[in-house]
Amino acid sequence: MDFDKFKDELEKTEAHYGVHSDEYQDMCILAVESAGGEVVFPKKNELQLDIDSGVALYELFEVKIPKFKKSTGKDALIVSNAPSASGLPHRHVVIDPGFGDLNECERIALQLWFGSDCNRELHGLLRLFEGCTQPTLFFEKVKWSDVVGRK
Repeated sequence: MDFDKFKDELEKTEAHYGVHSDEYQDMCILAVESAGGEVVFPKKNELQLDIDSGVALYELFEVKIPKFKKSTGKDALIVSNAPSASGLPHRHVVIDPGFGDLNECERIALQLWFGSDCNRELHGLLRLFEGCTQPTLFFEKVKWSDVVGRK
């Protein structure tokens, strides 16, 4: 992929459609896949937690699992729990909260409650408000900063 051409196209897409549009997200997905990464969307019943701020927030997440069961009567099943592409202590955790299919707003609210990065979830809501059809996703196996040249 020609990096300069990609950055120009990404900036044009952002300017025309906005950073929270399907079109912008599609450009980002193409970039991640071209860089050898993988894009993972949640199943209809899953949450994707992005726990980025170290050990303390991960420990808080672990405390919330039994609190969730006490409050809801549901067992939140941890489907996967792995370091993000940025490495530890950053984690990507996938959970089935036991409610069946979730709409996107329910998914984002539960992700936030479980301790997912609040900026990520805000951007998910903004993508949802802009009509983005799948506002929640993970970029795996590649750092986003390496894809776009940002730190």
